[in-house]
Amino acid sequence: MEKILEKRVASTYSAMLKSKKIPPGPKPLRYGTITQSTDLGSFFNEGDLRMANVHFQTNFAKNLNVSFSFDPTTLDCNNCGGGIHKVVGVGKGGGGAWSVVYLLTNQNFPPIVPDWTGTDCLVIIRVENRTLLEVANAFLETFRGCSFGLGSLVLLSSATHLAWAGIAAYAEDFVCASRLLCGGLGAGVDVRHGLPLLLQL
Repeated sequence: MEKILEKRVASTYSAMLKSKKIPPGPKPLRYGTITQSTDLGSFFNEGDLRMANVHFQTNFAKNLNVSFSFDPTTLDCNNCGGGIHKVVGVGKGGGGAWSVVYLLTNQNFPPIVPDWTGTDCLVIIRVENRTLLEVANAFLETFRGCSFGLGSLVLLSSATHLAWAGIAAYAEDFVCASRLLCGGLGAGVDVRHGLPLLLQL
């Protein structure tokens, strides 16, 4: 059964890749210039069946592949042991009732980190081989109009961006992307740097 599921996930991901446009070449960043375009792995890691429990979106206009640990249309998570639950307050426009940890990154992090006994999961958005700014914008677009619980935490990183730009330019770009997030989230939500995990090279 696991082999069948793995082949199904691989087939879906392969079809998604074929539908993409030719990836863009190196481009300037806010505080630096990409000198070499390097891909650090991909969404699909052989044997990782967690990919069967995520939601994918492909933005053809922006040439983006996005992976969500929840349903981005309803903001419901269905991976936790405590049952289906909202990943922000009480839904769009409903006010933030509790604090949540949001992890925004590229493909270098597990696709889901559920709470097996409750509903306190990591809410994960991954944008494949993209910059900090593109990852931050994917988050803001998904949660447009939402209110966030006081004390919520946003962790932002992109190993792809770091490999492209180098440490100095990456640090400057992180500050820029963090300010963008803080401006869109309002008071009471903290933005920090996350920890990439290189699942595949």
